[in-house]
Amino acid sequence: MRVVRRVDHVVVYVSDPQILFRALTERLGLPAGTPVTRLPGFRSGLVVLGNVFLEVIRPAPGRRVGVPLDQGVFGLGLEPEPLETAIAELDRRSIPHTMPFADPTSPPSGGAFGFDPTSVPPYTVVMIGGLLGDQVLARSAARTPVAVARWSTRMLVRFWGNRVGDRMFQRITLTPSVFITEFHPQIRAAVDPDRMRGLLHDAGGGRIGLTGVRELVIGVPNVEGEIERWQALLEPAPALGVGHWQLPSGPAIRLQSSPGLSQRLICEISSIDAAAAFLREQELLGDSTDDELQIAPAALAGLDIRLVGA
Repeated sequence: MRVVRRVDHVVVYVSDPQILFRALTERLGLPAGTPVTRLPGFRSGLVVLGNVFLEVIRPAPGRRVGVPLDQGVFGLGLEPEPLETAIAELDRRSIPHTMPFADPTSPPSGGAFGFDPTSVPPYTVVMIGGLLGDQVLARSAARTPVAVARWSTRMLVRFWGNRVGDRMFQRITLTPSVFITEFHPQIRAAVDPDRMRGLLHDAGGGRIGLTGVRELVIGVPNVEGEIERWQALLEPAPALGVGHWQLPSGPAIRLQSSPGLSQRLICEISSIDAAAAFLREQELLGDSTDDELQIAPAALAGLDIRLVGA
C-alpha cells in the first residue's frame, strides 16, 4: 500500500512572491496558474511547469520565519492515496504527522487554473514530520495526544483568518515543509497533470521550451538518516539508486549529501540550443555545460533550475 502517488507541487520560499512570479511568467513565459494572492497564512502564486506546479510563497507575511527566504529552498506537496488510507498507512509506519486540516478559505481566482470559488475546502493537508531537517513537528506530532490534536485543528478551522493562519504558518515553516494534500475535486481536475501539460504545450513551453520536471535533487547534511525516513514514506516506489526514487508518475526525488540544505529542479526542454540562445540574450544564463543549462539563480530569487534535453 502506497502513501504517496506523486509529487504534486513544489513550494519555493521567497520574501516577495511577485518578483519570482513575474520572472517565471513574464520573462520566461510560463503559464500563470493563479496570480499572487494574499490568503490566511501566506501570500503566493502558482506557475505551471507541466507535470507539476510551482508555488512561490511568502509564509506568514510580515513575521519572521525560520525557513530561509530567497535562497532557492523549497518544500514538497505530495499527492496521496485516498487521504484516510494514506493517514492509516502513515500510522502503521510510525511516521509522525499532523491531523488533517481542511482549509475553509475559498481558492484564489484568476489565472489558467480557473479555480471555482465555491470549491471549499479547496484542500485538506497533512504535514509530515522528520524530513528536510525538521525536528519540531516530528516531536510535537509524536507527543500530542490525538484528542488534543483534533481539538486544536477544530479551533483552527473555527477561528481561521490572516492572524491565526499567519501564526500557524510561522510555526510550521521553521524548516521546508513536506506534506500530503487532498484537493477538492474541482481543484484536482484543474491541476491534473495532463491538463497542466496541455497548458504548458499551448504556451509553447514558454520561452525556454519547457516540457516538464524530470527530478528534484535535494542535498542534506545527514543523508543516511534522511534516506531512511524518505524510504519509509515513499515505499514501495522503485529505487533508481540509493536515495533516488521514481514515483508512479511525475518527477523523481534524489537525495545527496551536502554540508547544508541545497536543492535544484532538473527540468526538460525541447531544445538545448534554443534555450541557451534565449538565456544568453536575456543575460539569464548561469553555470552551464553543453548538456545542462542553469538559469541564473540571482534572477529567480535563488531558485536553482537546471535544463536538460527531453
